[in-house]
Amino acid sequence: WQNSAANPYTALMVPAEETLHIALRGYTESAIRKAVEQSHQRSLKSVEKIVEDWMAVEEAIVGGIVYRLFPSILEERIEDLPPSRIEMDLIAKSQFEKYRHLEKGITVVEEIGYREAIRMYSKDPAAFRDLLL
Repeated sequence: WQNSAANPYTALMVPAEETLHIALRGYTESAIRKAVEQSHQRSLKSVEKIVEDWMAVEEAIVGGIVYRLFPSILEERIEDLPPSRIEMDLIAKSQFEKYRHLEKGITVVEEIGYREAIRMYSKDPAAFRDLLL
């Protein structure tokens, strides 16, 4: 991965996010395969929509976990990183469609806990998705 973020919080957070994406990708791919198999529409456009929808769900769980855990880790290690940097990161991401469930993902992970979120996603990604919708 490469990172050219001007926001130091974003730059520090990306490796954790990418590692979580790798860890969760198999569950996302299984959910995509299942959705494609169950879909009556097999056009490239409909498959792309399924993939985009599931990638937004994956972004929500990854973002939820990172935003739940990462700020406190940074606060312990970097004294002068202002909380406004975290808000700036959220605002920047909210401009992109793939992060459309990020805010709700953060809320869900805060409510059920990151361990339960991972357990749920690994057992039944659709159950986690349903909490976002």
